[in-house]
Amino acid sequence: MQTPLMELIEWIKNGDDGLLWTQQDITEKATELLEKEKEVIMDAYWYGGQDMPTMASTVYDYFTKTFTGKND
Repeated sequence: MQTPLMELIEWIKNGDDGLLWTQQDITEKATELLEKEKEVIMDAYWYGGQDMPTMASTVYDYFTKTFTGKND
């Protein structure tokens, strides 16, 4: 899984059949990904132990598994 920002960068790099994106295109895509970012942050909070200091490793594990695909 990629972060919403990673997705945006990949989307920009891939272009639209070789055409350049307009500022409006990029703004619309970034706005669309804001909702996904909100969901990811909420999941990180809940799966991460709701910011409990003793759960720091759980937060790290969640991030690593979710955004890198590794089960470190």
